[in-house]
Amino acid sequence: MIKLKGILKENSVLGILPSSKLMKMKWNPLTEAEPMNEEYVETIDGDGDIDAGMSLVSDAWKRWKQGPMTEPQHVKPAKKELINYIVKWLNKELK
Repeated sequence: MIKLKGILKENSVLGILPSSKLMKMKWNPLTEAEPMNEEYVETIDGDGDIDAGMSLVSDAWKRWKQGPMTEPQHVKPAKKELINYIVKWLNKELK
């Protein structure tokens, strides 16, 4: 399959694409307001409760994902649903 970028460079009609000169960013401003440095999380999670809770969620996910009833096509939508559920729960509880 021929990629558009390859076609444009081959034909040299437009020359070098402007996007190739853009600085690559480590974070996406459309999905994150600013890069996270986790200062507050470190302060809040002084005794490790947050990490312990996150590990429980991660372990439950891994067990489900490797379980005998899990179909490969269900993993991606289930992950999205779980993340949305957690975000919704956190938004409700953290006031």
